Amino acid sequence: MKHLSLLKTMTLACGVALSAAAISSCSSPVSPVKAAENIKVGSGISVFSYNDAAKPTSRHCNEAGLLPDRAARGLRTWLKHSTIQHHTYVYPQYYISIPSAPGKPDKVWALCSDGHGNLVGVLIPRDGTPAWDLPNLGDYRVYVCETDDRKDLSKAIMDSLADAGYDSYRIETRKASGLTQRRFLISKPMTDEEQKAEQARLQEAYKKARAARDARAAAGVGGSEDDFVPDDLDLDMDDSSGDDDLGDPLEDDTEALDL
Repeated sequence: MKHLSLLKTMTLACGVALSAAAISSCSSPVSPVKAAENIKVGSGISVFSYNDAAKPTSRHCNEAGLLPDRAARGLRTWLKHSTIQHHTYVYPQYYISIPSAPGKPDKVWALCSDGHGNLVGVLIPRDGTPAWDLPNLGDYRVYVCETDDRKDLSKAIMDSLADAGYDSYRIETRKASGLTQRRFLISKPMTDEEQKAEQARLQEAYKKARAARDARAAAGVGGSEDDFVPDDLDLDMDDSSGDDDLGDPLEDDTEALDL
């Protein structure tokens, strides 16, 4: 994994978040097909990692590099066959900057994940507001692919970005803030085997924690709220929930993937 090149650092101005979120909630969204037309291989689209801040006024974005060709092909297909869903919370993992015509500002979109490295959808602000100016909480329309190829597309996109080292800044920031457990440092989708192994590992950890809690209780040793251990574990590695908000989904004419 190559090191993140700090080509551009941005500190976002105070007061942007509320006005940007308000404006973004009232403009008409671009159609999925039109959105897909913005993503072209070799078109100079830049990918940005950031410091994992939820508030735009605390957010620092670093240019990681150009969008890999495989990720571009996957993202174009994702958008073409997406439906627009209503989300009140988004978690950006990357931002992409798409060049516009001379004299016009670049478009900035967010690639949002579920925290387990799976792509949930693409946040495209409807009024042209840069996505990095928007807080995680708001009234957003997210482009979510729900075809049978959704997982394969997510893997192609997120694997390409992670393997290029583009998530390094976010991951290093998380480590520095104390989020050192493996589940907080995932950049790309787990394979089925990795998911099963992770679930088994966590189940075993909870089993040992429950046994230790019960032993302390039997010995009459008082505990605290921090000693609480759930009786079972619900580890959802693929959370792409959302509510449809704009018409019927496009007809899925996706052919066999060859990204």
